[in-house]
Amino acid sequence: MSKAALVLNSATRAHGLAEALLDGVDPARAARFAHGANGPIHANHASFVYGHLSLYYARLIAMLGQDASAVAVPEHYQDLFKHGAECVDDADGSVYPPLEELAGYVKRGSEAAFAVVKACSDEQLDAETPDDNFRAMFPTVGDIANFLLNDHVMFHLGQMSTWRRAEGLGSAM
Repeated sequence: MSKAALVLNSATRAHGLAEALLDGVDPARAARFAHGANGPIHANHASFVYGHLSLYYARLIAMLGQDASAVAVPEHYQDLFKHGAECVDDADGSVYPPLEELAGYVKRGSEAAFAVVKACSDEQLDAETPDDNFRAMFPTVGDIANFLLNDHVMFHLGQMSTWRRAEGLGSAM
């Protein structure tokens, strides 16, 4: 089995979960903190999770040497959703884009990234990671592809699953 197939077998399942977790989400609540018995739960909400994930597909595609302009997110997403950005309770809907828009970027970005990874040879995936920020943890392009399409996604989908439960929504599985 090729390295690309190993990455994509799990990634396909992870991204299926990303779509399933949106089922039943009220767009009006997507950018709000969930509320528990003691008030708001200061944790990433749906809009933040999908906005954050949307940032990384174009970056991966570019690391794989391909044009990522078709899946690039608006520039203001970078500051809004970058690693370390604070997730805020958007009560009036003025901070975050609509969930449908964010989820669309995730869907289009993941599909494009999957196509690029699928076309990669094992030798291409064994190439050194060109991004200095990632190289220490993920020495090869295949390592970073695997992380960005699997581990990173599942980490944030765990946040989404918890948010769903706090919102009173059932399991997406």
